[in-house]
Amino acid sequence: MGVGCKTDAEFLSLFRKFYSDPPSNASVELLKKLALEFWYGHLEIEKLINGELTNGSLTSLQARRAMYLVDRMISFPCLSRNKAKLLRDIVKLQGADLKNSPPSKAAEHLFKEYKLDKKAFEWGLESDITMQMKNLLEYQTRHFAATTGKKTGYSE
Repeated sequence: MGVGCKTDAEFLSLFRKFYSDPPSNASVELLKKLALEFWYGHLEIEKLINGELTNGSLTSLQARRAMYLVDRMISFPCLSRNKAKLLRDIVKLQGADLKNSPPSKAAEHLFKEYKLDKKAFEWGLESDITMQMKNLLEYQTRHFAATTGKKTGYSE
């Protein structure tokens, strides 16, 4: 069973769609495709993501949304250790300045009310993908990886 994106262009299209709108607007289907590529795909998404962040075309808000997605996706152990390390390096290098943006009053209120996840708050966002991620639990399991024959962080 093939999972993830078939081409670099497909991944970039999905990635751009994600960071162009508030995270809470992302559809479950969009997040599923992105998550499967992050967790099990074979594209060199770290190079694609790094290129996207360094080409100068993203606003600060778009870059923070993009980094939030990367930061969320690398927190799952189904990601291979090597890919996780490469993506963590991007978060550290590219995200250092972006994470220093002070959160808005709205974000502070949402966070205090437990309506905004910590990572979204840290990236200075006012929405997150918590609700959509609940629909992706089945793809984060050893069973899913075994059924699809994918090597993961679980099997390393």
